[in-house]
Amino acid sequence: MQYLQLLRQYPRHIGYGLLHYFFSGPGQSFFIALYIPSFLATLDLMPVLDLGLALGLDLGGSHEPEHLAFDWLYAGATLLSGLTLPWVGHWLDRLRLRYFSLALGLAYSLFCILIAFAGQPWMLFLAIFGLRLCGQGLMGLTASTATARFFEEGRGQALSLVSFGVSIAEIVLPLLVVALLRGISWQTSWLLIAASLLLVFIPLVIWLIPLDSPFQLPGTAEIQTAAGPVSVSRGQVLRRPSFYLLTSVYLFVPFFITGIVINKDLLGAANGWSSDWLAVGLSLFGATRLLANLFSGPLIDAFGATRVFSFMLIPQLLAVLVLALSNHPMAMIAFFLLSGVSASLNGLASTATWAELYGPRHLGAIRSMISTFMVFSTAVAPILLGWALSRPGQEAATMLTAAAVIGLLTALAFWQTRRLRLIHPQRS
Repeated sequence: MQYLQLLRQYPRHIGYGLLHYFFSGPGQSFFIALYIPSFLATLDLMPVLDLGLALGLDLGGSHEPEHLAFDWLYAGATLLSGLTLPWVGHWLDRLRLRYFSLALGLAYSLFCILIAFAGQPWMLFLAIFGLRLCGQGLMGLTASTATARFFEEGRGQALSLVSFGVSIAEIVLPLLVVALLRGISWQTSWLLIAASLLLVFIPLVIWLIPLDSPFQLPGTAEIQTAAGPVSVSRGQVLRRPSFYLLTSVYLFVPFFITGIVINKDLLGAANGWSSDWLAVGLSLFGATRLLANLFSGPLIDAFGATRVFSFMLIPQLLAVLVLALSNHPMAMIAFFLLSGVSASLNGLASTATWAELYGPRHLGAIRSMISTFMVFSTAVAPILLGWALSRPGQEAATMLTAAAVIGLLTALAFWQTRRLRLIHPQRS
């Protein structure tokens, strides 16, 4: 099934996923990172750092104390959202999508309002927890799970189309925020985001998904193959060692990109790159991921998700090597361009791989657990990479270490996906 055919036959289904991916933007690291200078200028976050030091947590190096305090607050809020995600995410397998999305939109808007009025560190913590849970966690989880569950034929291309939403957000939102913050306060900008959820997202959900649409019903059919039942429960998946190996491969891109984005000012200061130039790099990252999606979906449908999964980290390997070898501004551009390719392959191939290996029935519960692992990794990333990048002259060593890790993970991915294809050829 081709892109145009999918759009003609299932415009509302594709629109539903694309809408959720786009509105995941305010909860993503790239978006929140744009507000870090505003948070630091407005709020006294030193009590957060004092609490961390009292607990014996000190990975700051020469990191600015205020920025380190935000890293700890961000990490704690993200970890808490990760712990909460499986408890909420499994309802995707039980509720109609329309009801789930409406509740999600309302909760998301409340957290946007909360961050606009945050005057204390605990309020900022709670707001970021909600933004990470609703935005990074549940919006993307809803879009990808609903799409992978509904589409069997053309799954890769359907996932590719809906994931344009997050790519568009990565292109548009950084430039929009920069423009907004020149004319209005950062608090007002968050109130505008809340208004867009209430006045745009929720009405579109109601219009896109009628009450009688089979798209919004969780899958209950148990499809049989020669290898046995396609659908596997979350408990069964968690007892498979291969699951943890594949998940560790999937986690690297969100872990590394989150750590770089949150600490982009440290990376920029070390290499002489301006904040505006870094914002351009972030937008190019989103644009590249969008263009790469056009090719990633057909690759998955043509060769199978597990085969694409095995080499998806290679562009990221090239990206970190470029950054290790040069501090020229164009090296930063090359880094974000290559990272965008890996991010595209990583997001689409992993979702399709879980659907291929574990089936549609429990996909929401399984992907919510995977998303929890991802949230944990992105919580730790700002602290670890902030510590590494804050040490003078260690940027190249950090990138070379990342390259070695990517090489190991790529070898693991190739070995494990090849083994699974031999065991279950019907699912590959």
